[in-house]
Amino acid sequence: MVEKPIAMNAREAARMLDAARRTGRLLTVGHHMRFQPAAQFLKRMIMAGDLGHIYFGRSHALRRRGVPGWGEFHIKQKSGGGPLIDIGVHTLDLIIWLMGSPVPRTVTGSVFTKFGNRPDFYNAWGNYKREEYDVEDFACGLVKFADGSALVLEASWAAHIPPLETYAQLILGDRGGACIRPFSQTEPPLEILSARDEALVDMRPCALPEVDVYAAEMKHWIACIRGETEVLVKPEESLNVQRVIDAIYLSSDRGREVVVEDEFQETP
Repeated sequence: MVEKPIAMNAREAARMLDAARRTGRLLTVGHHMRFQPAAQFLKRMIMAGDLGHIYFGRSHALRRRGVPGWGEFHIKQKSGGGPLIDIGVHTLDLIIWLMGSPVPRTVTGSVFTKFGNRPDFYNAWGNYKREEYDVEDFACGLVKFADGSALVLEASWAAHIPPLETYAQLILGDRGGACIRPFSQTEPPLEILSARDEALVDMRPCALPEVDVYAAEMKHWIACIRGETEVLVKPEESLNVQRVIDAIYLSSDRGREVVVEDEFQETP
């Protein structure tokens, strides 16, 4: 079990997956959001066909002022990037998993550094050396998948936005939609939106189990080691998430769309 993201880039991730396959070892990534009760409940509904064909997702991992003031998150050579690879990877993993883990085909993205390297920048999450800051503080992207579905994503450490730290994820299917808010303290953690005949129907679970997601993640991992179940976060899925992240950075550098298959020819 490795911490998120699986690696600094897709090439490293592919080498890890290849090593796991060659040696017959288990490999998984610590994406604890999958273990949240709301996420588990929604996944079961999606697998049962309650939302129908999933065709669109919208992923938010947004902080108004939240550059990590510890470690080396703000140095690209050490961390691989900014909020996209730090917190965006969590929501990307969650929403792509909920969408059925489709294979990314094309990616268009942009990243921006507008605040983190400014000496006058106020940061609520502690201090760091502004002159060392060389990662983005906002990222956005459009992903089109091989099954025809699409995903829009945004990730930020700093932006002039209202408080949006619920990390809301929107899923649209032809039979229903869903909004899941992993960190909301005031809004429902999960809403299911659909229609019956000519009536619009909203469903909110009135109570969900209280789960320590980190403990649940570890218990699941132990069960995997014992051969009692399969890993929930498959390394092939994490490799595709990493390809999306790499493609957003690459698209931003080039100023155009990136075809994932053309750019990432790793052979795990």
